[in-house]
Amino acid sequence: MPDSFRPASLAIVCWIATCVFACAQEASVLDSETKKSESGIGVRKLAERYEIQNATSNEKLRLVDHPVLSWTNPERNTSAGALFLWTLQSRPQAAMCIYPTGPNDFDHEFQSLCEEPIKASESGVVLWSPKTPGLKWQDLPYEPTTAASSSSRRLLSMRRLAGEFSAQLIPPNRATKPLRLLTTPVYRYEPNELSDEIIDGALFTFVLGTDPEVLLLMENYKSDDKTNKWRVAFARMTMVPVELKHQASVIWEERDWARHGFELPRNIIKQAGFGSNQERP
Repeated sequence: MPDSFRPASLAIVCWIATCVFACAQEASVLDSETKKSESGIGVRKLAERYEIQNATSNEKLRLVDHPVLSWTNPERNTSAGALFLWTLQSRPQAAMCIYPTGPNDFDHEFQSLCEEPIKASESGVVLWSPKTPGLKWQDLPYEPTTAASSSSRRLLSMRRLAGEFSAQLIPPNRATKPLRLLTTPVYRYEPNELSDEIIDGALFTFVLGTDPEVLLLMENYKSDDKTNKWRVAFARMTMVPVELKHQASVIWEERDWARHGFELPRNIIKQAGFGSNQERP
């Protein structure tokens, strides 16, 4: 190799090594925090109380075995929280954040992640039944491509695409607050559970502290013309108005403070001890 290329090549190698180390470190932290949340505050037992199903077909959604993210938010004095997902054929359909609001009180913050009606019940009592879609899928403006042959290459593609997005909170009459993208997806689709249409997919988060404020869902799928395309959808896990950009252009925004309710895509259920008290509109 010519000497003139050695400094540049060494710099590239160092950059790649740094990226790999940072990614591995982030993945390790996510895994560690997830395990701590399950053994520490026992939030999975609270999540297991809910049965969520498709309201049209009555097909039951599957609760992912562990919280996909354990988080904290020092800015809001939230010392511990956990994000759970319910899926159908491995695609996320509903999300719930659990976080304490008192010594034995928890808020359960639900968000629909599907385009069809769903319903959540506890001990046979329906507590949440959104009638409108929780998100809308958008194709990314790229030419159809051949799907990468390996799972690891598709993951690299998804991480690269996720890095093209930025998000910020935009509260009225206050300073905007940038959110941080966790470049390691908190959830990856299981290939053996997917329908023929879906090739791969993942869920990324934009966080404040490590508190998920915006969810970014990404899928590689086969379109009607049999070409492979990328699509994305977004959902908020915050009351604060939010804006999301793809490169320099706004692709999605919610400029009103979030509403929640029994028939809305977002709902908050209060848990006091072992009972529940659902906040209706």
